[in-house]
Amino acid sequence: MLHRPVAGPDVMRGQFEHLLDAGESPRISLQVLPYAALNVLGLLGSFTVADLPRGNRPVAYIDSQSMDDRVSDRSHDMRNLAFRYDTIRADALSRRESLSLIKETMRRWTA
Repeated sequence: MLHRPVAGPDVMRGQFEHLLDAGESPRISLQVLPYAALNVLGLLGSFTVADLPRGNRPVAYIDSQSMDDRVSDRSHDMRNLAFRYDTIRADALSRRESLSLIKETMRRWTA
């Protein structure tokens, strides 16, 4: 979504700066999935997996266009989401490449 305007240049600059700041944090792994990747697993909807304290199973919130949004702790869902995550991440740019692309895109938007 780096190439779609959501507001004017000042707002876009702020959004890019926020991404760059977040990407510098050691607690955040920011990677961009480029258009050329043609990864369809990234189009199935967003999901969040929470690893809970010891003794509790992980739980996921699945936001899907093909089914109702739901929360799940089923092993089958966890395996599918792990596969989706690993596949998307393998096709994504590295952290350094992603930050470089964000900087270049910010320059183009705000030039």
